[in-house]
Amino acid sequence: MSIFITIITGVVVFVLSQFCLKILIEPVVSLKNTFGEISALFLREQRKITNASASEEVQEKIWALSASLMATSTSIPFYKKISCFINLPSEENISNACGSLNLIAYEVVKSNKA
Repeated sequence: MSIFITIITGVVVFVLSQFCLKILIEPVVSLKNTFGEISALFLREQRKITNASASEEVQEKIWALSASLMATSTSIPFYKKISCFINLPSEENISNACGSLNLIAYEVVKSNKA
């Protein structure tokens, strides 16, 4: 009987750990990866972005990263409660960052300016 209880306990622990991994840890890692991709793009294309001489490809990447940032942040359940424990930006800051990224994407190509 004790072997059966040990096996069931092991299965329950495994299932719970996989649940936590898929529901909480992987979305947080994905969000942090998105932060890294945004930083990498802006550092790599800094000269073109600041001079408003970036290509439309860079503009599309910025828009895609903005969408990815919003999507990955909303994929984390109970984001408001979890963000303070694991040092993530607030929902308002994420929303403001996405809006700012969209504005930057619009301004980086000279043909968009009037």
